[in-house]
Amino acid sequence: MHPGLADFVNSRLVATAPSNPPPNGSSPDERAIAGNFRMEERLSQEIQDSYDGYFDGGTLSSLGEWRGFHKDFLDDHVNLIGDDEHPWTFREGNRANLRPQDPISILRMESLEVAIRVSGTALSVVEIEQRIRELHTGTDEQKRAADTILTRFVSAWNRRRDRRPQFATNQAGVQDVLPADPWTGTDWGWVADLRDHLGLGAYTPKASGEPFPVLMMVYSLSEMVAGCRPAWDGRVAVPTVLDGDLYTYFFPSPLAPDPDAAGEHYPVGRTLNLSPGLNVNNYGDCMGTEFLHPCFDYQPQHCWAVGYIERPLAAAPSLPERRKCHLEWVRLWADHSTFGEGVPL
Repeated sequence: MHPGLADFVNSRLVATAPSNPPPNGSSPDERAIAGNFRMEERLSQEIQDSYDGYFDGGTLSSLGEWRGFHKDFLDDHVNLIGDDEHPWTFREGNRANLRPQDPISILRMESLEVAIRVSGTALSVVEIEQRIRELHTGTDEQKRAADTILTRFVSAWNRRRDRRPQFATNQAGVQDVLPADPWTGTDWGWVADLRDHLGLGAYTPKASGEPFPVLMMVYSLSEMVAGCRPAWDGRVAVPTVLDGDLYTYFFPSPLAPDPDAAGEHYPVGRTLNLSPGLNVNNYGDCMGTEFLHPCFDYQPQHCWAVGYIERPLAAAPSLPERRKCHLEWVRLWADHSTFGEGVPL
């Protein structure tokens, strides 16, 4: 780690006290981000050296300044524009974190308003929700019309979005959260439950109190391979701190000492569960799974449902308490009892 970054990380790994707020102390959010970089075990020396080069030999004075350097790295190596090459995530320099994936059904939660903005479509959230409902439950005529409209929407979205790695999960792993029929009814509690299970803490109701609309995408591994530009060999990646933004609710996954242990045998990271009522005794069965795959061209049939997040994040347990629970259980999962040792949470 670059000395300037190391100094800043160490300064953030300080217990917060009301009398010692940032910049002299650290918030739980800052401490989580700093702790993740201290715990991360999966970065090759090559990519660490590349990342260090963005700090110009200087010192960091704020999380905002770090975010700026981090964004420069992501723009150059991860959030790529065009189809000439894959992000570093899927290159040979990251091969230690790449794993073959079983032929599963994959689920990804997208911000619908971001998709609308990027695509430039004139469709509203409600109109897209209606068309997806008709695509899955309508008459033959409604299905054909919906397919035509959604084709234009996803085609524009495909052309205009960058090629950053996509966080996703195995649909079967969240089947008990998903409704059998997501196209009727107005009980959206399951959407917030899924948000919590996957650790997507940035997806919360708006400041005005309006629900946050999301788009559930569901697709097969084979469809994803077929839609990738450039071609891709089907190996997914275990996420690291350099595969996306500096994110409070991310938690790195350890390298299991035994390659046959669950932490290495399965090509996934484990998500920080944000559900209410969790503690160290009941957390073990609540860790979700996540992996990264390349950006690929969505098709209308991949648009499974629109949902709305109406519930804010639970205030309890606190973020440090959640991270302590997660660390204890991810150590057991990976059979790695010293992972994160000495890192304040």
